[in-house]
Amino acid sequence: MFLEMFRNPRFEDISLAQWMANTPPQVSADTLNIPRSMVEALPKSEHSVLR
Repeated sequence: MFLEMFRNPRFEDISLAQWMANTPPQVSADTLNIPRSMVEALPKSEHSVLR
């Protein structure tokens, strides 16, 4: 796990699923020992959760 913080008035984040989806599929699949098809099925865009 890696956490990096900076003083910035604007909040930004990236989910693990989004990071995996935007990394070359074979790299994610090989690193995590999961099927490439599972990585390719992940959404590439961020979905915000608002109430």
